[in-house]
Amino acid sequence: MSQARPQVLRARSNRPLKGIVCMLIGTGMITMNDAMLKLVVTEYALGETIFVRGLFTLVPTLFLIYRHGGWSSVRCHDVKGQALCAALLVLPVYLFIFSLRHLDLGVAIILVYAGPVMATALSAWLLREHVGARRWCVVSIGFAGVVLVVQPASQAFSPIMLLPVLVACMVAARDIAIRRLVSAESTISIHFYSSLAVILTALLTSSGQWVPLPLDVWAKLAVSGLGFGFGIFFLTDALRYADVSLLSPFKYTGVVWALGLGYLIWGERPTLLVLGGALIIVGSGLFLLKGNP
Repeated sequence: MSQARPQVLRARSNRPLKGIVCMLIGTGMITMNDAMLKLVVTEYALGETIFVRGLFTLVPTLFLIYRHGGWSSVRCHDVKGQALCAALLVLPVYLFIFSLRHLDLGVAIILVYAGPVMATALSAWLLREHVGARRWCVVSIGFAGVVLVVQPASQAFSPIMLLPVLVACMVAARDIAIRRLVSAESTISIHFYSSLAVILTALLTSSGQWVPLPLDVWAKLAVSGLGFGFGIFFLTDALRYADVSLLSPFKYTGVVWALGLGYLIWGERPTLLVLGGALIIVGSGLFLLKGNP
């Protein structure tokens, strides 16, 4: 395109149904990516795994760049905003993939979805936002759900279970940052620079850890990379069409995906306490996302 700022939004539009569909598709793809990574990361170095996965992530990224007008579509207009979104993808990627080495897929993803509960509690402390008595009550119930999943007094507890909770807070912050950034940057540019940051970070952190990968591992990382690439794009694009408050509840379909894939691939059978905690976390998150006082 000949415009000075090509593909910079068609400003944010109010198309909630399209936003919801994008969110559902993106969530399914991201969860499949997590499952494929879990199959690989328990045996191979973290940096190498993320780097190779990142190479496959570039395939849908380059295709989308081509469809959106070429390299002009990834022209950067807000360097600080792009850097923030990139950082808020790199850190969660590393922390979450590391946690997958040690946790069941379902447990890890259930804990990630405690994000709204943690974000509400932190907003009162760090941002001095007003949190009414009703919401504090729901936050307390949400924490109880996390405790049921983590079971800190049991032999099953591991401090690594706290990593997905930290990831959840970072993901929530990224969603907010993206919602602000899409008024100045194209969806594909946000996706491109964030993905590039993940790949370069993986390359820098994988020094001396390279080993030959079998063909089946390349295949798994290919599925993971393609799913992650298109999944992140759909999640990012969803925020172009609807508000975070509307879309966030549909992310909880990831719990269903995770429990199903965990059972089919690894035979994971969450305990009743874990399932009960998951229901409490999801219910608390949905209430908080409605913005009730």
